[in-house]
Amino acid sequence: MDLSDSRKLEDLPDFSTATNLHDLNLSDCERLVELPSSIGSAVNLHQMNFHNCMSLVKLPSSIGNAVNLRELNLEYCSRLVELPSSIWNIVNLKVLNLAYCSSLVELPSSDLYSLQSNHESSTDIQELDPWIRRISRLQRLVLMGMKKLVSLPPLPDSLLDLHAEECKSLERLDCAFRNPDISLYFINCYKLNQEARDLIIQSGTFAVFPAEEVPQCFTYRSSGSSVTVKLNQMPVGKSTKFKVGVICDIDEYEFGETKQEDILCRITSEGNAITFYYRPGRRIYPGHLYKYEIEVETEDVASSELVFEFEVDYANDAGEDVTSEIKGCGILQLLDVPLLSFRDGDGDF
Repeated sequence: MDLSDSRKLEDLPDFSTATNLHDLNLSDCERLVELPSSIGSAVNLHQMNFHNCMSLVKLPSSIGNAVNLRELNLEYCSRLVELPSSIWNIVNLKVLNLAYCSSLVELPSSDLYSLQSNHESSTDIQELDPWIRRISRLQRLVLMGMKKLVSLPPLPDSLLDLHAEECKSLERLDCAFRNPDISLYFINCYKLNQEARDLIIQSGTFAVFPAEEVPQCFTYRSSGSSVTVKLNQMPVGKSTKFKVGVICDIDEYEFGETKQEDILCRITSEGNAITFYYRPGRRIYPGHLYKYEIEVETEDVASSELVFEFEVDYANDAGEDVTSEIKGCGILQLLDVPLLSFRDGDGDF
């Protein structure tokens, strides 16, 4: 059902018999204030699009009955003041887009997640019930531009992408990112407390957040664009993984939003380049730490030292390739055994 651009639409029909409805597009229905509770009867819905429904105030709790929903887009629903906790009952939801829902102050907690937390705090529990891990399949959560959001509740372990750019009031992360492949975007979230920053740097394969200097969790650090790393053991295997942290010093006014910027990394051993990496990005922000992982072919490395050199490459308005300097960089060699802590003996990061 496509009702997009119905700018005078204020009410929706009864959905009690809409059991075969798969897609509902209400984007740009600017006068739509609320949904009927009968929306919960549309149990076979796969997609719901409320993009730019700027008068939408709330969703009915019955939306939690739409258990087959895969994607829910609420981008630019600027008057949406709350979400029902039943939203976490949508076990097949993969994409939840709340970008620029500027009136939302908090995300709802789920009783199921509270139960999970209570289980983990008990010394009598040795194994969690397997159904707890299956309560959600959410992979992508977009919170961009939610300027009033102060904290995040526990989130599903299935999450692969969390976009919290421009959440300028965000201070606390009352959650844990257990998926090792998660990517975290906290651009311009300057109010994050130290505990939140610690969690971000320890989690996932990619993260970006405001930082003035490279954290001490990186064994080798430099205030410039290059750093020398001593390998933990010789000989090394066929390949070695490293965690990289880079802070760029690029002038954000030199390029437009549409430009493509890359963080380039050249790795050399005894003057010979052994590999060349880059991390593509739509936009590189100065004063932010970019953390990611790289794998270096080290089978033929004879020296115990590797030199990592970084730069930012982008095209200017004339289409010419331009490089920019790096403010700081850091390297941590990843071992086969898990790293238990990123803090030093004094508890500093």
